[in-house]
Amino acid sequence: MRRTRAASRTGRTAWTTLSIVVLLLLAFSVQLVLSREQEFMLIQHAAVMPGWLLGDAARPPGAYSVPVWLTPLTAVFVQPGLVQFSLNLLWLVIFGPRLERALGPVRLALLLLPCVYGSAFFQALCVRNMTAVVGAGGLAGGVLGASLLLRPKRLLRLRLASLSLPVPAIFLLVGWFAFDLLSALRDIAGAQPLRVAYPLHLAGFLLGAGCAALLRPRGAPLFDAGHPWFSLEEWDDDARPRYPFGLAALAGFYIAVAAAAIARGHV
Repeated sequence: MRRTRAASRTGRTAWTTLSIVVLLLLAFSVQLVLSREQEFMLIQHAAVMPGWLLGDAARPPGAYSVPVWLTPLTAVFVQPGLVQFSLNLLWLVIFGPRLERALGPVRLALLLLPCVYGSAFFQALCVRNMTAVVGAGGLAGGVLGASLLLRPKRLLRLRLASLSLPVPAIFLLVGWFAFDLLSALRDIAGAQPLRVAYPLHLAGFLLGAGCAALLRPRGAPLFDAGHPWFSLEEWDDDARPRYPFGLAALAGFYIAVAAAAIARGHV
């Protein structure tokens, strides 16, 4: 009976996750067709500028179309390069549908909004300069942090060609957080500027975990309480979601965007 109920939950369309992934791909594809001057202007308008966000520096009045309070959201859809974009997209595709199945599409959207804003403000507080902050690192971190709080015991089915590999979710989640934390501490200890927005990632992760505790459905256990660790019998509960226009179409869209980014040197 358990496997029957699990099977009935699979195959649902993760609308919130799917919408975010498609919007990220569309925005990056538009960014790639811009000239260097146009891309610079896009970053000036849409990126988070810590000095402006915190009020440390005055923003020229009337010169920018996006209000400062909206830039933490618009910055998510401006990408620093293909590698960081691909990694953030990967975490969203792997963990987003599973988290959406646990929370529902509305709760997931409500969870991600404070992750985006809170992580942007924390990044700004850490650097307090005029270096533009862009990318979906805070968003992806929020998904990972919430997944650690709600579904750490699950096995993920990762496919490589004809192989289907079971990977414990907690290894990826804890490994991601540890890597970012150690990388940030390494840069700080070496008195170097942060090469990646690690505070953005870490704050998104912690905010995602905190918001998941508040927004989880009534009765939903924390840390997968009551669920067996790494159960091969139940891993189909996390089967891949259904995509309205096919997973191959989504993958083809990503490959086309990635090829354009490589051709332009936007890596």
